[in-house]
Amino acid sequence: MLDNAKDKLFHPFLIKVLDLLRSLVSNKPRISKIIFLCLIFSIVPFLILTMFANPAYDDICFLSSTLEFGPYQMQLNHYNRWSGRYFSTALISIAPMSFGDFQGYKIIAFFIISLTFFAIFCFISAFLSDTENSLIDKLIISTFITALYSNQMPDITEGYYWLSGSVTYQIPSILTLFFFVIIIKLFESRKFIIRNTLLAFCYFLVFAIVGSSEISMLALILLLGFITVKSYLMKSKKRWIWTSLLVFAILCSVIVLAAPGNEVRSTFFPNRQRLIYSTFMGFGNEVRFLLTWFSNSAFILGTIVFIPIAYRINKNNLLNVVTKVHPFSSSFLLLAIVFIGFFGPFWSTGLLGQLRSVNAVYFLFLIGWFVNIFIWVDYFREKISSAVESFPKYAYFICVPLIVISLFATNNNKDAIEDLMSKRAFKYEKQAKLKRNQIESCVREKIKRCKTIKIETDAKTLTNNYFSKEPPCGSRYWQLKLNPPNK
Repeated sequence: MLDNAKDKLFHPFLIKVLDLLRSLVSNKPRISKIIFLCLIFSIVPFLILTMFANPAYDDICFLSSTLEFGPYQMQLNHYNRWSGRYFSTALISIAPMSFGDFQGYKIIAFFIISLTFFAIFCFISAFLSDTENSLIDKLIISTFITALYSNQMPDITEGYYWLSGSVTYQIPSILTLFFFVIIIKLFESRKFIIRNTLLAFCYFLVFAIVGSSEISMLALILLLGFITVKSYLMKSKKRWIWTSLLVFAILCSVIVLAAPGNEVRSTFFPNRQRLIYSTFMGFGNEVRFLLTWFSNSAFILGTIVFIPIAYRINKNNLLNVVTKVHPFSSSFLLLAIVFIGFFGPFWSTGLLGQLRSVNAVYFLFLIGWFVNIFIWVDYFREKISSAVESFPKYAYFICVPLIVISLFATNNNKDAIEDLMSKRAFKYEKQAKLKRNQIESCVREKIKRCKTIKIETDAKTLTNNYFSKEPPCGSRYWQLKLNPPNK
C-alpha cells in the first residue's frame, strides 16, 4: 500500500534520483571522495589564476635593489633604512632571481597556495596521528580549511599573488604550522639524534617566523608563553624545551625591533604608539572582522558538521595534552591572538593599512577555531557524559552541498571565477606584459619620458588599489637588468 502511495506521489524518475542519492549518502567511501573532489575544485580557480600573476610596486623595487647591491648588501640596507624583518626580506630578494624570469613569479604564487594546503594537511595529520581517521577524512578537513581560508581571505591579492605580501605574511603563517608539526614529531620520537635534529629545526623555524613579520612574531611569542606557563603548572618534563624556545623567540624579536630601519620607517607614521587609541581600535576591528568571519555560511555549516567529527576522534598524546587546557583559557588565547594581530599595526603605524596583515590573523584564527572545537567537545563530553556522536545522514546531505555552493558562489571564489570567465585575468596579463615591454624599450632606446599604458585594476583577485600606484623602480630595474653594475 505504501509503495502504491509512493508511486502516486512521486514521478518514477524522481524516485530513481532519490534512491541514487540515498545510496551515495549510505556509501561513506564514495561520498567522502565526492566531498573531497568538490572542495578541491573550489581551490582550483585560485591555482589557475597564478598563471596571470605579475610583480608590482614593492616587488620591482626589491628586485632593483638586489640587482644593484646584491642580496647581502640589499638585506643590510633594508635593515638599516626600513625594517627589521630579516627573514622575509632575504626571501624576497633571492626568490625572483633564482628563477631568472617573470614566469618564476607565477610559479612562486602556485607554490604558495600549494604549500598552504600542504602545511594544513601536515598539521591535521600530526594532530590526529594516532586516531582511527582515514586519509580521506584528513584530506577533507585540510581541504575544507584551505578552501574556507581562500574564500574569505581579507586580501586575496596580497595573500597569494603578490610576492612581497605573501612572503611577509603567508609564509610565516605556513611555517607556524610546520613548527607545531615538528614539535609533535619531536615529542613522539625516542631517538636521541632525531630528537636533537628536530629541536634544531624548531629553533630555525622560530628564527624564520619571528624574522618575517611583527604579527607572526607576536602571535608565536604569545603561544609559546602560554604553553610554557601551562607546562610549568602541569610540571611537564618537556617544560625546558618550551622555555628555551620562548627565550630564543624573544631574542630574535630583539633583533627585529632593534633594527635602525624601524626608526626611519616610523617617521612616515606620526600617529603611532598611542596605547589607548591602539587598544580601542584593536578591539573594534577584532569585533568587526569576527562578525564578518562568523557570518560566512560555509564557516557556520562547517563548524556544525565538525562537532560530531571532533567527538568521534580518539585522543592521541597531543590531544590528551590539548584537552587538559580549560576551554575558557583556550578561547581567551584565541581572542588574544586575534586582538594582537589588530593592535600591532595600530601601535606601530597608527592605522590598519593594507589588509595583508589581516590575512595572517584570519589564518591563525581558523586553525585556532577548529582546535578549540576539540577542546570544548571534550570538556562537555566529560562534564555531561553525553554528546552528539553523529548527525542524521540527511543533515550531512543538506549541509555538505550548501558548504560547497557557498564556497563557489561567494567572496573570493566568486571573484576568481568571474576573473577567469570574463577574461579579466587575461586582460591584466596582457596589459602587464605590454607595460614591461614598453619600459624595457624606452630603456634600450634611452628615452627619458617613457609613455606607458596604465594597467586597469579590474581583475579583482589579481590586483587591488595598491597595484594602481606607479612603481618608482620600473625604469631602474630594466636599466640594471640590461646593464648590470660591476661589483
